[in-house]
Amino acid sequence: MRHRAPYTAYLHSKTWARVRGGALRRSRGHCMVCRAAIGIEVHHNKYPAKWGTERRDDVLTLCSGCHRLYERSGRLRMRGAA
Repeated sequence: MRHRAPYTAYLHSKTWARVRGGALRRSRGHCMVCRAAIGIEVHHNKYPAKWGTERRDDVLTLCSGCHRLYERSGRLRMRGAA
């Protein structure tokens, strides 16, 4: 992963606010795994080559519990997946 300072600065940028807002709108503010509507966080599923160029599939909305589980295991079981 890139140096942490540029990433932290990016998370405070208007560009990230736009990317984050889009992810929250698409998921209607719910966790994409368990459908919870509390403690929603936006997670980079894949880091872009350049900050601000994320594709829709690169960011996920997760509740804090599912986010912690994902970061521990590196895997998600999306709702409705076999």
